[in-house]
Amino acid sequence: LSDPARTSARMNRLAALMASQFGVISREQVISSGLARGVVEWRVASGEWLLMYPGVYRSAASPAGWRQRAMAALLAAGPESALSHFSAAYALGLPTLNEHAPNVIEVSVPRARRMRLRGVHAHTPRDAPAAFKMRDGLRVTSIARTFIDLAGELDEERLEFALDSAAVK
Repeated sequence: LSDPARTSARMNRLAALMASQFGVISREQVISSGLARGVVEWRVASGEWLLMYPGVYRSAASPAGWRQRAMAALLAAGPESALSHFSAAYALGLPTLNEHAPNVIEVSVPRARRMRLRGVHAHTPRDAPAAFKMRDGLRVTSIARTFIDLAGELDEERLEFALDSAAVK
């Protein structure tokens, strides 16, 4: 392939990746795709991409929503992160815990990773890294881990009701 054809193929793969990530991409993903660093700056300067978090961008053409914010938080938090607590409960479809998408995105991150992002609450579990699963393209703590995380957040009645609802699912 010639250089323009190679660049076009890379951009097509990048567009497909963004689409699979709710319109979000990280600078790291752009660079690892083989495209020049300047691609990010050019897309931001043109208004095609909007900065969400340091090193994480969204397509201005993609509709904003909870899953997009969750994906952006995961990309910013790194590959060992996962949605946790009420965000995991929402992503896992446990509506008894929260009927609507949580305003704050909660993620579990490794102990060595410190982060402060607007609209994101990072948890660092004391024990081993949480087991996670993929749910609709998002890394989410397992159902068991989600309930462990929420045990200290919910009163006994609400936790029992949520556990019963999950068992029925």
